Amino acid sequence: MQPPLVVGTSYHLAEPLGLLLVGAALRERGAGDPTVVDLSLELAEGALPRGAGLVRAAAQRLAAVEADTYAFSVQCVDLPIALAIARELSESRPGCRVVLGGHHASLLGEELVRRFGFVDEVVCGHAEPVLGVTGGRWLTPAYDLAAPFSRYAAVSRQPTGLVEVARGCPYSCTYCSIPAAFGRRVSYKPVDQIVAELDLLAGRGCTEVHLVHDTLTVNRRFVAELVAALDARDAELSWTGMTRADLVDPAMLAALARTGCQGLLIGVDAGDTATLRLIDKRAHRYPQLVELARWHFEAGLASKFYFLANLPDDTPEALGRSLHEAAKVSVVDPGSCHVQCPRIVPGTPLASRVDGRLELDTGSPYAQWLHETVGAEGEPWDLVTGHPDLFSTYYATPGPVDAATASALAWTAGRLLEAVPITLAALGERSGLLDLFRFLGGCATGRGWRDWTLGDLLGAVDEHLSSAAPDLGEVTRFERWLRDGEGSFVSSVDHGGVRAAVLDQRPLTPALHGGDRVYRRA
Repeated sequence: MQPPLVVGTSYHLAEPLGLLLVGAALRERGAGDPTVVDLSLELAEGALPRGAGLVRAAAQRLAAVEADTYAFSVQCVDLPIALAIARELSESRPGCRVVLGGHHASLLGEELVRRFGFVDEVVCGHAEPVLGVTGGRWLTPAYDLAAPFSRYAAVSRQPTGLVEVARGCPYSCTYCSIPAAFGRRVSYKPVDQIVAELDLLAGRGCTEVHLVHDTLTVNRRFVAELVAALDARDAELSWTGMTRADLVDPAMLAALARTGCQGLLIGVDAGDTATLRLIDKRAHRYPQLVELARWHFEAGLASKFYFLANLPDDTPEALGRSLHEAAKVSVVDPGSCHVQCPRIVPGTPLASRVDGRLELDTGSPYAQWLHETVGAEGEPWDLVTGHPDLFSTYYATPGPVDAATASALAWTAGRLLEAVPITLAALGERSGLLDLFRFLGGCATGRGWRDWTLGDLLGAVDEHLSSAAPDLGEVTRFERWLRDGEGSFVSSVDHGGVRAAVLDQRPLTPALHGGDRVYRRA
């Protein structure tokens, strides 16, 4: 079963791919047909209650299946919920067997068995070898064990299917759990099987797909084979993937776009070389980020570039430089940049380095999701607070800025980079970006960021600029009109000149203003 979890509105609820692979492996070994229960789907549909009653309701739902073994697939964010449900379930069905697998279970291993007596076994890594599938064969997920795709489509903002294309990652970024959980050796699914699974999903009504692998473009021969196969496939497909900034080029991006790629998720992490060294982001040809954005924009890809803020042992100066790079990228492609604080994942080099410096972060997105799922207290929260080393993803560690500023960065930077990128790029050129987020951090005291509208946020930006950079007030007003205004607007802001300056790697400020001109909505 998939544990229940309420997540943000941008989340795409998808079929539990890992569980469908487990189902296929059980069938192959003659263990009969398992029952797959997606509690997240049932929660989204309203069949399970949010809040304090969820754990008991979910346990009762599972007990009604009357199985002899209950296997939970757990991630960092939903493990405390899964453990609470498993304990309740084991009490209501004495003698049943509880097994944990999935990403987070692979990182913690037998420690979960030692600490929680109701957990009988933990499966580390991929489940197929444990279940007797040998020889490195790739099984086809047992899609028929999942709920109809139409149910996922009904509760997802953008219904998306998942097709795994490769496993493992050859890199060793200090914050990343993939090498620790699944190894650094990369293995690839045969391209003809990938196409066959796309056809299976299409038959289920799914033509929006995410190709699952953290470094999709690391092997250029594989990418060429995949592009050729997708080009030859006579069916509608829109897809996304994930990779690194140093593993793409303009020709590759154009080829991917031709096959239906809508965009890539790029772990940029930082725009400062010192920060990249700090997290062991080794790359031999890391591109200029503005050039990277231009490549994607010109290929017609709506890619997303993810930056990490407030990394332990980073400096305010380096963080400011990274934010400035994100702002310049956003001038080229507004809405493409997202800022996150690092997750401290057990088993990673980063977790080892910050051991003993963890502080519960109740304002993080993970904590907000847990709150919306089970309420403000109860057993899942007791587990989080009682076992910081197991649930370190709910914690933060001191970085170059204070906690309030870090929270402001995590909750507001992406929205502001999309809404007023020129303003932020101009502030970055004056080394004033961190001051803005320090100001915003003070504004949210006693009020959660989730309650802030974009209008509230831009009002706070205006308040800061009125004293820190009053000449940028006109720029912000122009960008508001550019985003949402109607009719014509008179401004001295030279929008084309600013974009050209950023693309040419020239200072933005000399190109910021010209003579008054009339802008009109197309």
